[in-house]
Amino acid sequence: MPRKTYDTDTRAALLKAASQTRAEGKTWNEVLTAAKEAGYTGSRQGIRKMVLAAETKKGRKPGRPAGKRARRVARAKKIAPAVKGKGRGRRLYDEATKAAIIKAAKDARAAGAKWPEALKAARGAGYNGGMVSLMLFVRGSRKGPGRPRGRRGRPASAPASAQLGAIPQMIDRIVKEQVHAALDRAIAALEGMR
Repeated sequence: MPRKTYDTDTRAALLKAASQTRAEGKTWNEVLTAAKEAGYTGSRQGIRKMVLAAETKKGRKPGRPAGKRARRVARAKKIAPAVKGKGRGRRLYDEATKAAIIKAAKDARAAGAKWPEALKAARGAGYNGGMVSLMLFVRGSRKGPGRPRGRRGRPASAPASAQLGAIPQMIDRIVKEQVHAALDRAIAALEGMR
């Protein structure tokens, strides 16, 4: 497909519309819509290349507009009251939220709902995760204190350090038995010579 060229005025108008939209923190799809209103006929990748090339020519560093970061921070602040800890990874809920999530999911399951419906109920109570995580979250809430370590049906094994400590003890026992046996034979031989 041949490359479309625009006259100077049209190019300036569509670049201005696209740059303004991008500076507002909009997505590339919204930039494409604004550029099409100004006369652009190409694809999203094409307008993206044009905007980034224009930013580079002006001496600005191409990339994410300032508004995008602000929107992401605002979204993160919405979650903050229910979630303790920072960054990605495991989400820790306060006790009241945790109890509400578990109660909502268990009530939904007790009413005969499947896990996807229980997930909707838990999200209504403040849960921010997936279905499998919710299943583990609810099933893990049954664990009480004093639960034995190890796998079910098997006795808990001794730690590796304790097993390694048994080898030197076994060697000491064998050496003592051999030494005692040799001393007993020597004493018997000496008594027999008298």
